[in-house]
Amino acid sequence: MHTGYLADLGIIFAVAVCVALLFAKLRLPTRVLPDRKEAIDWLARRTGGGTLIVDGYNLAFTLSGPGDPAAGREAVLRLLERLRRVARGPLRILVAFDSRFGSGPAEASGSVEVRFFTGEQGADRGIMELLGEVEESRVVVSSDREVRESAEAAGAVALWSEALAEWW
Repeated sequence: MHTGYLADLGIIFAVAVCVALLFAKLRLPTRVLPDRKEAIDWLARRTGGGTLIVDGYNLAFTLSGPGDPAAGREAVLRLLERLRRVARGPLRILVAFDSRFGSGPAEASGSVEVRFFTGEQGADRGIMELLGEVEESRVVVSSDREVRESAEAAGAVALWSEALAEWW
């Protein structure tokens, strides 16, 4: 009977460890800043699954300025395809664009999922909707302070668009 009790405790401990790992909050390592390319290196080196949600035009304008939105979208998609290729673990990539700069249906560009959002809040609102749809580890990229703060409040890691632009 005593041996059975110890076996039960072992099983309970193993389950507790698994649950703790499953629900552990994703965090940037110490000394890795959210606005530096090292944050993207960390993301690419992770072997656990996760979802990256990117503020599309925010990153596009960081990369190439506010000139041609279509060219900016293409640059964003090329960068994100590269990130997906070098990522060690399964990384789902979603990019949210404001439809006021160009519209299109939800689509996939290679391994990157593209979503266009309408309305006054556009992609900012869309990012929060996407966060609500995703359960696994989440990382949001935006230079918009309100988007980053909302993402962190929802339990996601928030990185700056400048980190991805510097990594590129």
